[in-house]
Amino acid sequence: TNQTQTYLGPSVTITSSASGAVCAGTSVTFTATTYNFSSTPTYQWYKNSVAINGANSATYSTTALSNNDVISVSCSDASSIVSDTSLSLWLDAANGTTISGTTWSDLSGKGKHATLSSDQSYSSGDGGTIQFNGGQNPVSMPLVSNKTTDITMQTWVYLDVTTKGPFFKNGSNNGYVFGTGAGGNGFEVGNKAIMLFAGARWIPTTTSYGYGWKLVTMVINSSGVPSLYIDGTLVPGTYTGSNAATPTTGTYLGRNVGDDDANWPKFNGKMGAAYFYTKALTLAEITQNFNATAARYGVSTLSSITSNAITTTISPAPSASITVLGDGCINKTTLSTPAGQSAYAWYKDNAPISSAISNTYSPTTSGDYKVQVTSGTCSTMSAATTISVCGVTADGRMSPSLTSTSLVSVDGAVNSGKGIDERGLILALPWAFGTVVSPYTSKVWMDRNLGATRAATSVNDEAAYGDLYQWGRAMDGGQLRTAPATATQLPTYTTLSTNYVTTQPWTSDANWNTKTGSVWNQQPWNGTDGGVNNPCPSGYRIPTTSEWTAELNGMISAGLVSSNTATNIANGAWNSFLKIPQAGVFEGGTTVITTKTVFWTTDRLDGMSANDLRFIPSQGAYQNANHYRFRYSVRCIAK
Repeated sequence: TNQTQTYLGPSVTITSSASGAVCAGTSVTFTATTYNFSSTPTYQWYKNSVAINGANSATYSTTALSNNDVISVSCSDASSIVSDTSLSLWLDAANGTTISGTTWSDLSGKGKHATLSSDQSYSSGDGGTIQFNGGQNPVSMPLVSNKTTDITMQTWVYLDVTTKGPFFKNGSNNGYVFGTGAGGNGFEVGNKAIMLFAGARWIPTTTSYGYGWKLVTMVINSSGVPSLYIDGTLVPGTYTGSNAATPTTGTYLGRNVGDDDANWPKFNGKMGAAYFYTKALTLAEITQNFNATAARYGVSTLSSITSNAITTTISPAPSASITVLGDGCINKTTLSTPAGQSAYAWYKDNAPISSAISNTYSPTTSGDYKVQVTSGTCSTMSAATTISVCGVTADGRMSPSLTSTSLVSVDGAVNSGKGIDERGLILALPWAFGTVVSPYTSKVWMDRNLGATRAATSVNDEAAYGDLYQWGRAMDGGQLRTAPATATQLPTYTTLSTNYVTTQPWTSDANWNTKTGSVWNQQPWNGTDGGVNNPCPSGYRIPTTSEWTAELNGMISAGLVSSNTATNIANGAWNSFLKIPQAGVFEGGTTVITTKTVFWTTDRLDGMSANDLRFIPSQGAYQNANHYRFRYSVRCIAK
C-alpha cells in the first residue's frame, strides 16, 4: 500500500476574555492554548510586536489597552532533550567524561555503552566530536532494541562535499539504517537523504541535506512506515514496500554491518551525538532536541511558534473632570463637568446624592465631591473636589466658624493656642471631635487621630489619618504632614517651630531639640495632666504604655488583631472601637511609610527613645519603642 504521512507540528492559539468593544481601563485576559508541544513551553507575550516585560505565562491580563492594540504570544519548547523512559541510548561526545579509552558511555542509564575502533578518534572541537575516517570498523554496541515499529534514531553529523556512508544502524544483516547517498540505492558521496531496510528495500530521496552540522532523525511509526527529518523539517516522500526485518545482534555507527555491505562506503565525517528512542518522536519532540543542542554546533535554533493575533477594540473613557465655579464654599459654588454624555451621578464623601444626575451640582454641605460620567457602557469617576464651610458669607462679611479644626494664632503659628475672630474676641482652638468608650477598659478616648477631620470611614480614609508627631513635642505646626524639613535642632524642648526636624537617628544626641544637661529628665508629655507640651485638647492627654497595652490586649482577645502574625492587622485595627486607619509614619526621612501605623505613648524608654504601639500588616500588632525624632500618630485619652 501507498502510505503518505502528515505530521502536525506544534502550534498555539490565543483567545480573549473580551467579546467586542470594552471600556478603557477594563481588565482583559488573554489565554494561550498550545498543541503538540513535547513539554511545557515557554511563553512571551507581545503588544504591537513589542515584547511585554514579565509576560511569560500561559495567560496575560492588562487594564492598559488602547484601541487597535494587537496582542499575540510566541512559544518555545523546553531547553533540554526529550529524556523520558523511551530514551534507550544517549551518546554525547560533548561530555568529555563519557569517553574513556575506547569506551563511549551511554548516558541513558540503559547500559548500552559503545566501543570505539581504530577508525575513530575523539576531538574537543565543536564542543566535542568523534571523527570517522571511512575505515571498515564501526562504533559498535549491544543491540539497543529489536523493535521494528515505534522507534526513533537520531544523530548530529557534520556533512561536506566529500561526506559518504551510513550514519546509524540498528541490527546486523537485518534491521534499519540511514545515511547519505547520491539519490539512488547506496551510500555514495552525493548529499542526498537515504534510508535502508536491510535485506528488504532501499528508501532513497531526492532531498539534499545541505552542508555543515545537521540533526538527522529516522522515525518508524506504529505501522512500520519510515520517515526522515533534517533538523526539524520532514523529508517529503511517499514510502512503499515491506516493513523492516527484526533487528538482531548489535547496533552500529558509521557502517551498514552485514547485508552485503563489504563494498558499500563507510562513514567519513564527524559525529557529535546519537540518540535512540523506543517510540516515534513527534515533530515537536524532534524540534525540542534540536533546539536543546543546536547552539553547541553553532546552529541557530528553530523559530518560536507564534500565535494568531487579536486586535482589541477599546471604547474611550468619558472625561470626568470637575470645574469649580465659585470660591469652593458651600452655597456659593457650582460644580460642573462637560455636557453631552449618557448619564451623570454625583457623590458626596463616596455616597451617591439622590437626584443629582445632571452635569452640574451646587453643594449645600461641606465634604468631598465626585462625579461619575457614563458614555454608552463606559463610566469614569472623577477625582474628589473639597467644598468647605468658609469664613465669608454670601454678602462678603466674615463669619466665625466655631467648628473649624484649624486656627492661625496671632503669632502666626498654626493650632498653637489662641486667635482673634472678626469681632476682636480671643478664641481658644475650636476642637471638633467625638468620643468613644472602650469595651475593654471603659476608658474614654477621642474618636479620631489627633489632627484628623473625622473618625475613619475606612482603613484608607485619608481625612482620618491626622497629624504625625515627634515624641514630646508641642502642637506647633511641625506635626503637619506638609511641614518643611530641617536638620537644625530646636534650642529647647519648649521652642515652637513649623518645621519637621530631621536629625540623624541612633546617636545619643539625635533629637528634635538640642539636648543639654539633664533636659530629658523633664517629661514633656506625662500621664497625669498631659505635660508642658500636651498637644491634646482640654481634658485629654497622651495615653500611657499600660493604657494602650490594655486596649491592644482587648483587641487581641476579641480576635481583631494578632500580636505575632500579619493576619488582618489593618482591617482588624479599623474594625476596633477606635476605628484606627492605616495612617503611615515618618521614620528617618521625608517620605511617609504607608505600610505602618504607630501611636506614641507618654512613657520614655531611655535617653533617646519612647514607647509606642504598632499596627503593621506585615508583622503584627504589638508594643515597642523608637526614637524621639520619628513621627507617629497620637490618639488622646480623657484625663
